[in-house]
Amino acid sequence: ASVKGNLVNLYNSGNIVANSGTTVNLEGATVSLGTGSTTSISPSSGASFNLNIKADEISFLNSSTINVGTGTVNISAKTTSNEIQLGTGSNTGILGISQANLDSISAGQLVIGDANTTGLITTHTVTTAASTGHLTLRSRGGIALNGALAVGGSSGSKNLTLYGSDTASASNTTQGSSGSIKATGLELKGSNATHTLTNASNDISTLAGNTLAVNYIDTNGFAVGTVNTT
Repeated sequence: ASVKGNLVNLYNSGNIVANSGTTVNLEGATVSLGTGSTTSISPSSGASFNLNIKADEISFLNSSTINVGTGTVNISAKTTSNEIQLGTGSNTGILGISQANLDSISAGQLVIGDANTTGLITTHTVTTAASTGHLTLRSRGGIALNGALAVGGSSGSKNLTLYGSDTASASNTTQGSSGSIKATGLELKGSNATHTLTNASNDISTLAGNTLAVNYIDTNGFAVGTVNTT
C-alpha cells in the first residue's frame, strides 16, 4: 500500500491497522502523523509489517506512535542528497529525526537512509529504546557520529549497523569527541567505505565487518564475530 503527495497528513482518532506481511509506503515532501488528534499505525493482532517513510520533513504529533511488530521501519530523505540528522528537528535541506520521533517507533529494526542516500547522516546525542529494535544508518555520502549514540537503551542492548558506500564513490564514517557508541553488536558495511571509530568511550561486545577499512577503539575488550548477517 502506498500514499504519495507533496503533503502526506495522516490523522485518525485511533489506529491505522496494517495487515501482516504487507509493506506500507508513505512518500511526500512532508509526512505528518497525528495532526489534530492522536494517530497510531499498528499491525493487526499478533502480526508484523514493514513501513517505508520517504520525506524531507517528518512530524509525529499528539503522542502518535508507529508499531510494526517485528518488522522494519525505514526512514529516508525524499531528496536523496539532503542531510539526515538524528536527535534534532527538520530544517531546510535537512531531514531531522528527533529523539521524540525515535521514541514513538516500535520495530524489529529501524533503518535510517537507504542505498540511494547520498547526503551525510549526522547524529546528535541519541538513545534509542530497546523497543525500537536494531538500528542501521546507511548513506553513500558518509556518516558522522557527533553525539553519543546508545542503541537499545542506556545499556546498549541492540545492534548498530553503519553502512557506507557500495559504489565507486568512497564514503567515510567518523566520530567526534562526543560521538561514542554504546551497543551490543557493531556491524560495519560498504565495500568502498572507511570506518574510523576511534572514540575511547566506544563500548560494544561484538564487532563484525564486510567493508573497505576499519579503525576501531573500544573502552574494554570485544569479540570479532557475527552481528546480524555479517
